[in-house]
Amino acid sequence: MVTHCPPLIDGAVLAQGYSKTETEAVLARYHIPLPFALYPASTTHTHKNHTRLLLAWAILKGRLGTRCPALVCTARGHLWPALRALIEALGLQGSVVFTDTVDTATLARLYQSCAFVIVPTVYEGGGSGPVVEACLAGKPVLCSRIPQIEEQIHYYGLDSGQRSARFFPADSVDGIVDATERVIDKLSELEFTAREDQRRVLPLVPRLWEEWARFYAKQIRGMVTD
Repeated sequence: MVTHCPPLIDGAVLAQGYSKTETEAVLARYHIPLPFALYPASTTHTHKNHTRLLLAWAILKGRLGTRCPALVCTARGHLWPALRALIEALGLQGSVVFTDTVDTATLARLYQSCAFVIVPTVYEGGGSGPVVEACLAGKPVLCSRIPQIEEQIHYYGLDSGQRSARFFPADSVDGIVDATERVIDKLSELEFTAREDQRRVLPLVPRLWEEWARFYAKQIRGMVTD
């Protein structure tokens, strides 16, 4: 059972609207074209699965042409030189942007202006921060089918019916391609559902922090008494 990691960004910050001028300034700063999909990972460690995501994006670009959104990632890290070389080898310059680390205000604006959020991580310890942040921002989220994220989605009540969360196998480039194409095809429908899911998730945030605090308080007490 996953002890769900609470969102580190205030839900109100993610849910609020931003002016067109503020959003355009952020996009211009990083040369981000519209529309774009957002992968707001904190690192480029291998389990974050950037390599498969880039391979999938090259296929999507060839298959969809101008219908393929750009891909924006928010970390570079020690693997950035290898990822940059892969981007160049795949001919994805201009279609993929790595912003590196951004502040909270910038990240919130990226969430608000993206078409959807994609999270291809291979594993996580306490669920995925970007998954819950996408829900709080009212954005469709496409994520890897791993137990930690499935439990997280179930906890939010977003795994019944045609919800705004969609899954793909984390170890399959073709799986990422097919799932992303389906999301692009149904984006207007998923945008509506994502806004409904946002209203469902926002009230859960205080409880997430309470459960997280109780769990770790119990673990610490256990270590002291053992």
